[in-house]
Amino acid sequence: MQHYTNENLKILGGIATMYDSRTNLGKKVLAEVQEVHGLVLIEPPVPRSVRVAEAPGEGVSVLAHTRRSRSGEAYLQLAANIEGML
Repeated sequence: MQHYTNENLKILGGIATMYDSRTNLGKKVLAEVQEVHGLVLIEPPVPRSVRVAEAPGEGVSVLAHTRRSRSGEAYLQLAANIEGML
């Protein structure tokens, strides 16, 4: 992708969203992305949430709509982890 977008672009990793830790498929997909595609996944995966899906319809960010949910907390932790990588 870098060869046609921005050859100086540094990719820190991917972010798993809509993750369902209760299913074997969810766990398998995370492992496959890392193993087969060699992509680092930045922790934590963001759990699937109806509240997150509602946020755009309300015209607000996920954190404004559902900051204290598991998904909101995951987004906050992701931001902190990404900031620590820079």
